[in-house]
Amino acid sequence: MPHRKIWDIDHPPVALLVGTDARTSDLATAVEGSVELQIERVADRSAALDRLAERPVVDCCWIAADSPTELWLEFLESVANEAPLTRIVYAPEAGDIDLADRATALGAADVVAPATTIDERATRLVDAVDQAVDRRHDAVERSILDSIVDGLDVSVFAKDDKARHLVYPSDTTTGEGRELFGLTDLEAFGTNDETLSDAYQDDLAVIREGRNVLGKVERYPDFQQGWQWTSKVPWIEDGETRGLVGLTMEISEWKNRERALLQQVGYLQRIPKYLTHDLRNPLAIARGYVQLAREGEPGALDTVEEALDRMSDKLTEFHGLVDGSASSEQARSPVPFARTVEEVWDHVSLPGTELILEADPDARLLADEDQLRPLLQNLFRNAIDHAGPRVTVRVTLTRDGFVVGDDGPGLGDWSDEDVFATGTTSASNAAGLGLAIVREVAHLHGWQVETGRSDLGGASFTFSGCLLGRLSGADVGDERFELEDSRDVGDVSVAGSTRTDGDVATLRGAGANVWGKVNEFHFAHATVTDDVRIEARVTEMDVASEHSKAGVMIRSGLDEDAAYGAICRIADQCPEVLWRDAPGERGYSVQAEGVEQSFDWIAIDRVGDECYTSISVDGDVWIPIDDRSLDLSSEVAVGLFACSAAEGEAIEARFEDLSIRRLE
Repeated sequence: MPHRKIWDIDHPPVALLVGTDARTSDLATAVEGSVELQIERVADRSAALDRLAERPVVDCCWIAADSPTELWLEFLESVANEAPLTRIVYAPEAGDIDLADRATALGAADVVAPATTIDERATRLVDAVDQAVDRRHDAVERSILDSIVDGLDVSVFAKDDKARHLVYPSDTTTGEGRELFGLTDLEAFGTNDETLSDAYQDDLAVIREGRNVLGKVERYPDFQQGWQWTSKVPWIEDGETRGLVGLTMEISEWKNRERALLQQVGYLQRIPKYLTHDLRNPLAIARGYVQLAREGEPGALDTVEEALDRMSDKLTEFHGLVDGSASSEQARSPVPFARTVEEVWDHVSLPGTELILEADPDARLLADEDQLRPLLQNLFRNAIDHAGPRVTVRVTLTRDGFVVGDDGPGLGDWSDEDVFATGTTSASNAAGLGLAIVREVAHLHGWQVETGRSDLGGASFTFSGCLLGRLSGADVGDERFELEDSRDVGDVSVAGSTRTDGDVATLRGAGANVWGKVNEFHFAHATVTDDVRIEARVTEMDVASEHSKAGVMIRSGLDEDAAYGAICRIADQCPEVLWRDAPGERGYSVQAEGVEQSFDWIAIDRVGDECYTSISVDGDVWIPIDDRSLDLSSEVAVGLFACSAAEGEAIEARFEDLSIRRLE
């Protein structure tokens, strides 16, 4: 046999001889014992068809036909239809060339003439079995390959000698949704993205030079997000390179964890230097005034006590920073921003200094308060230390963050890297280790921080990428709306559904994600004109992946490219805010990591083009988490959504206390 069987491996190949005992016994005797072959004989055509449906599979069906011929030909056709991978040999008791042609047309792979000797018949049977094993082996291998390509959480692919796609997952398409077949990566995605160009050059090196690319870690192209791990090697057949084969695996989660761990380790390694820097001055003051106290100086011990209090505050501050850096679970919550700024300023300000606060008193910043306070303290102290005792500091709330500026001498020509460098201590431009701490806290929160010149003429520090929310201030009216329709948005692989019972709704939804250019989920909605509020409580949800989500959403329309604002629970863990600024643009999301799981009430207020998202523990007291301006039409679709973020799998989410009401 040319191939080892990879099906029914507990059994040798099977040949089924169909016909009378007189027509099959001699052939069975001639073959048995000469090769590894399981011979089975049946006289009845109906019994033979039953056997073809059983295991182990029949590799060759030898039809020792007698009269009437037409019944045997009908049987031959039935075998060909029901067992397409079974090799059929037609051996009639009598016949001519016309009969042979008819048998071949109906599915016979070989027709044995009546006068053929028993030894020749045995040889023809063994050859037919060999051919059947070859054919089934190829089919089974193709099935295995299809399952590998489409069924695993890795992308398996093959390309020809010009780096054109031949084999790839069935759900992979070009940037325009066309099939990849016959296209290179550059042709498929129509971009000069550096990552794609490098991948194409790697393809050519594998094909032309026989080079192996093993375990290469690279970013996705610009039109995607994340990291991938790729290996590819030459595809060689009969000593000739036909192209390449490879696999790619999504490793974004690993890279994000690696990056977070490296940040935490690096930060912890710098803690001793930070402590040395910030405790040096109060220690020196304490020592000096202890000596004065020994000499009888009045009030010296009061100054020592103040220095010791400052050191205690510093140790508490660093304790909070270390705990936050070392923990993968940040203790974040929506912090009252204006109140926190004022409290920190009262703690560090001096006579003659002034704070100008431009912030909505109800605005909340999602942050770890034990880390936010040291960030503000170091910014204020930096301004006081380097701009003088009569400095004015302005704190301004922006759309996605805040700005701290002063009227001091500014930062001159120093770059951000210089300003935040550990140990910077110029007398006129000093940043010091305090600003290194500022950068560390910003990075721990995922915020961006940039320096510049403030409107007051001095230094400014601009923080962006924050989750910053305000309440809409609109009154909830009496007019209520019911969910009127549900549908799948985007090209979901599993159809979704919605069940409702009063203010309870259960959604079943699939879809790849709600992020970037991908917008796939199940949506139950009402159509509302003008301002509206939707609130609900996510009481149960399945988790199919780390990105599974269920929540409330407002959309400019039901098409996949519509603008939208949403808030949901992601993987039944923390809230996630989702938005697309305008139809057809890229979608974004920010996870409110660290927010307690007890915040299972979520809501959106739509007021004009503004969307205000908020969370609650009890449905009575609402805490703002984000607000932003979106390009929404007057008429919007408002409702519930569920997305599995797992290919071929749906999740179920239960919402209670659902309310959709007009705002006045």
